[in-house]
Amino acid sequence: MQVHSSTSYHAEWSEQSSDTLYMKRTLRAGTVVEHPGSVIVLGDVKRGAQIIAGGDVMVWGRLLGEAHAGCTGDRSASIQALEMLPSQLRIADIAAYSTQPLKTAGIPEVAAVDNDTLEIHLEPVDLGGRIAEQAYRPGSPSEPAAASAAWFTGAYILLVGLALIAAPTTMFGLLFDASAVTPGWIRVGGTLAALFGFYYLGAAIGDRQGQGLRGFYAATVAGRLFLAAAFAAFVALGQVSSMLLVLAGVNALGALNMLMALRRKGRPRV
Repeated sequence: MQVHSSTSYHAEWSEQSSDTLYMKRTLRAGTVVEHPGSVIVLGDVKRGAQIIAGGDVMVWGRLLGEAHAGCTGDRSASIQALEMLPSQLRIADIAAYSTQPLKTAGIPEVAAVDNDTLEIHLEPVDLGGRIAEQAYRPGSPSEPAAASAAWFTGAYILLVGLALIAAPTTMFGLLFDASAVTPGWIRVGGTLAALFGFYYLGAAIGDRQGQGLRGFYAATVAGRLFLAAAFAAFVALGQVSSMLLVLAGVNALGALNMLMALRRKGRPRV
């Protein structure tokens, strides 16, 4: 069992068996609990806290943070809470995201994997014993409307940027006096605009696919490599100062560093 915390607060727990860890405390943001068996928390799990268990996860309180049950690959594991409002649920290799409170919030709920659909289902039970089922679909966007808006915004900015690169004087002259700026520097501005378009599109696509911030991170790789190549081309064509190669190099190194971070293999964490 491991407990990591960004604060100096120490956990209070008693291990009743080799399989189950009992924790009598509220897990606050920055705390990560890892245990090879099941974990029972007598308290709340705040947003920003994580539980990673080889068995089941049971929270006798509000689950606002992240919970990963069956982290070694056990899809029969479950996550239970008196009030289920998680930022992320994960059972074995199946993840689900939610930022919206459930209509049934305030009553005990159990999250488990449906082996037919490979989705995480919640089964809240009301006082009358009726079960209302809600599915968390892996890959569902946390904010569908915002993801769509970001997609269109990104596409628009990217197209404007590419147009400024392709026809700098014509496009810039539609709104401004193109004679005051050289085509090379207009293309630099277009490249930066295209970069922002990449970022918007990456964030929107990542959210639509349920990848969270990973889509944005991946977009920074493509965007910064594009910027580095474009700046190098402008310098080679003699349109801008060679000092721009410094920015090209910095962005290329930053993109490669992010790419290595994204490809780095490690134990799945919620």
